[in-house]
Amino acid sequence: MHPAGYRAGREMSKRMRMDTVPDLVSDNSDTDDDMSNYTYESAYVHNYTEINSERTQILNLVVQIVSETISLRHGTSQASLQRFIQRILERSGMGMTGFLRGIAILQRSTSSEGIFQQILYSMMLSNGLPQDYNGWSRISGISSNRLQAEVHAFASQLGDLAVDDEQVWKLNQSIKSEVLNLEQLEKIGVFYRHFETVEEVDVVAKERNYKNRDEIVLSEATFPGGPQALQAKLEVFYKEHLHEDEEIRYILDGEGYFDVRDDNDRWIRAKLTKGDLLILPAGIYHRFTLSSSKYVKALRLFKDEPKWVALDRGTDQAESSFSRTEYLRSVSVN
Repeated sequence: MHPAGYRAGREMSKRMRMDTVPDLVSDNSDTDDDMSNYTYESAYVHNYTEINSERTQILNLVVQIVSETISLRHGTSQASLQRFIQRILERSGMGMTGFLRGIAILQRSTSSEGIFQQILYSMMLSNGLPQDYNGWSRISGISSNRLQAEVHAFASQLGDLAVDDEQVWKLNQSIKSEVLNLEQLEKIGVFYRHFETVEEVDVVAKERNYKNRDEIVLSEATFPGGPQALQAKLEVFYKEHLHEDEEIRYILDGEGYFDVRDDNDRWIRAKLTKGDLLILPAGIYHRFTLSSSKYVKALRLFKDEPKWVALDRGTDQAESSFSRTEYLRSVSVN
């Protein structure tokens, strides 16, 4: 997908009144969508110990992952995208297959429309040109005549609207691998959550007894000593090491990558963006680097005074440390 410019916030609020429209759905919604070929096993779903409605939970998780991808490409709030997509799905009754077909269409879009419009139109075209614009008008808050004209214009730049099963399967596999990655992080003792506010992080900090905190900014524009000094610091961070305390980071802005070793000594990469909280257990081997944006602002939390000593992998000090021994024991127990 290509980045698309936004219309003014006032125009968007007029055209996308998703908060004020009634909870009416289209008569031809695909609520009976067959998920047999595209569902995820319960074991892949992270952070859910009890699943009252597996279908709903899975779809919400898929929406979260898709929203994150769109957010990174278009520079839009992930939370806003996620809420917007969920409302469309809830009010249209669209199932997993229809949703993935809509995302496949969205990936082909070169429209200059704002991303919210592109998402809406792509969902509407998931099974070809809609037969009922009145239902979608109630869902979106846009008049049916205007909606029909805009969707036809959007469809014309796509060309072929067909989405074959192979495309849906590939999307399914790509999303499943991301879900599996999150499950693997949990398995090796890594704590990951997404929080919109620092206040939510404060709750976790109180539960886990994190008493102290500070902020760190890594940026070529502001780092003391300039870009070369930042690069030297990143080379230190990227050398595989462990700490004798937990490492806790909440991303306030920007993005970066934490690599950690799984229980088979293979790398798992966790990309952190604004709102992500990652807690690495003491004794786990890891490394950190920035993305191509070369910028991150993060909140660091500590139980006591911070210990900045990094024990490099391959040294006796690291391998024989108490934190490493305890970490390996905890992973084997789990």
